[in-house]
Amino acid sequence: MRAARKGIAVATLRPVTDTSTRRSLVPRSAAIAAAVVVLLAGAGVAASAYVADTRLVEVPVVTGLRQANAEVALSQRSLEPEVSGQVSVDVPAGRVISQDPAAGTRVKRGSAVSLVVSVGRQTFSVPDIIGQPLQEAREELVALGLDVEVATVSSEVTGTVVLEMYPAPGAIVSVGDLVRLTVPGAGPSTTTLLPFDLAGLSVVLDPLPLVSADEGDVAMDVTRRLRALLEASEATVTVTRTATQGTPTPADRASLAGASGAELLVGIDLGQGGGAGLTTLYLTDQAGEAERTEGSRSVAQSITRAASTAGLMVNEPAVSSDAVLVAFPGIGVRVIFADIDAAADAARIGDPEWADQVARAIYRGIGTQFASD
Repeated sequence: MRAARKGIAVATLRPVTDTSTRRSLVPRSAAIAAAVVVLLAGAGVAASAYVADTRLVEVPVVTGLRQANAEVALSQRSLEPEVSGQVSVDVPAGRVISQDPAAGTRVKRGSAVSLVVSVGRQTFSVPDIIGQPLQEAREELVALGLDVEVATVSSEVTGTVVLEMYPAPGAIVSVGDLVRLTVPGAGPSTTTLLPFDLAGLSVVLDPLPLVSADEGDVAMDVTRRLRALLEASEATVTVTRTATQGTPTPADRASLAGASGAELLVGIDLGQGGGAGLTTLYLTDQAGEAERTEGSRSVAQSITRAASTAGLMVNEPAVSSDAVLVAFPGIGVRVIFADIDAAADAARIGDPEWADQVARAIYRGIGTQFASD
């Protein structure tokens, strides 16, 4: 080629080669941002779980507490008490019978805890169901929460209808109390009482001095019935106090018993805190008086057997160093016929038929030991 014309530049053509790298479709900054978002989201979930867990609280034990104390214990855990009442013969009024959820359960703060609180023994007047068919009367009483016991008695009336009831219609009773219904029938064999010949026997009856008018003079009630049975058998009876007398001291009672010249002393006591059932106490061993001690033990065992045969709840005889028994020169026993703190006995105290059963059992025990052949 000829030389370029003067003044004109000639460009030299070269092949084009692109060595630059292709740009990424997703910018690096965007990828980093996405990773940060994922990390933050994970941290948020973990934080939420942690916060939720820290908002759970453990339900405290409140069963058995007084209602006010239970509510304070729940409020301290940020829990809300929901209270309902329930009649109870076992749990004192105002105390928590049960709770839901149970103690130890983990729940959210602000959750409700249901408390069932005792309203105590519900009292009401027992209805008059005399003359009603037995099944109908039983169902009516059971529906009121009462326990029902049925006794039979000889009667000209036909059909299973209620002839008598104890407590009497209109008496104040509580849920769980026992009501005895008497219906026609042959009557239990234990109602038959064979008389003993006790002519020549002299007996001192030492009823427990009246402690509380609220319970009535039940010891004197049993004593009156026993005295009538003994005197009908021609025994001579001395009683250490009267129904209107206050509380004679043991020394006064022992003096009267000793002056009577009686052969046998029988104490009639209402116990407290010793347990349900009839317990006969006999004279503890006295030095040089083995015969009197053994006589006391024998009478105690005889009364216990008679009471057991009659269907009464009994305990084994036990020794006693009672001041009146020790001072009395003859054979002496004490019959603890009931316990005012025992539910099984409390339902019977004041029941004239039950007092009669106790008196008859003691009478049989005495008659077995001292009756003339």
